[in-house]
Amino acid sequence: MNAASVASDLTSDLDIQRFYPDFSPVEVPSGTSARRAWIGSIQPFEEDTSAKLLLRALDENRVVEVDRGTVRAISCPKASHPLEARLVYMQISFHLLLLEYAAPVHPRVYGWRPKISRYTLPGHPHLRGDQQIEYAGAYLPALCVYSAAEFKYVKRTPPLVEFLDQTATFLAKQLIWIRTRQLFEIKTDRLIYAPASGARVLDLEPRAEDNVPGISRHTRPVTRIWKGYWPGAIAPAGPTAHVAAIDPNSECWCGRGIRYRDCHFQFEKRMAFKK
Repeated sequence: MNAASVASDLTSDLDIQRFYPDFSPVEVPSGTSARRAWIGSIQPFEEDTSAKLLLRALDENRVVEVDRGTVRAISCPKASHPLEARLVYMQISFHLLLLEYAAPVHPRVYGWRPKISRYTLPGHPHLRGDQQIEYAGAYLPALCVYSAAEFKYVKRTPPLVEFLDQTATFLAKQLIWIRTRQLFEIKTDRLIYAPASGARVLDLEPRAEDNVPGISRHTRPVTRIWKGYWPGAIAPAGPTAHVAAIDPNSECWCGRGIRYRDCHFQFEKRMAFKK
């Protein structure tokens, strides 16, 4: 390791210890190409009231403040949000695994305790199964914290710190999604069941992707789905939306740090028009 790399590593350590003191360096998980790794905790909300105010702010895409993983609304509408009464028991802390890669690849983060995956949270709308790793005996997908095609780092904030700020905001939105889930009929979008505020949702509903030909023993009808509210603007997702929204000369959404035209563009273009 040369002197420049050592200096960069020391700077990263100081940045994280200053802004996210709960994070500590750990051994890089085997099977990954990461250059460094940290384990630490983030609790997005101090209490329920701040979660309700944040929901109001996020719903209007207002700028929010992140302080050592705590997310707060800077300003928000005075009128209450129709779903905010469901935001109770929001003081949840997440134990995370953070991986840093050599430039230009973006960092990645994984929900370790509680585990954040399709298994523990079926229907989660923002997980990266293509970046799944095995860690401590569990298979974990990366959290889709942002689309690299839209998010740009600012020079005044250390990149890893800004990434963790984005992660804290993601976790705040995820908690809102978890608390606002209700059961709907797919064909009619009719509300079937609304759990009491704070009640645990046991999502055992079958999904189309579960019925894999040659693997699934029994085809299960997919008629109902748990849906929650994910506040704020959402980046375009899927091949069709990516091809329509991302300039081929811009950075690819995936976070590898290269141009879209040299990364996912040709594949997604074929998929978008494969009909």
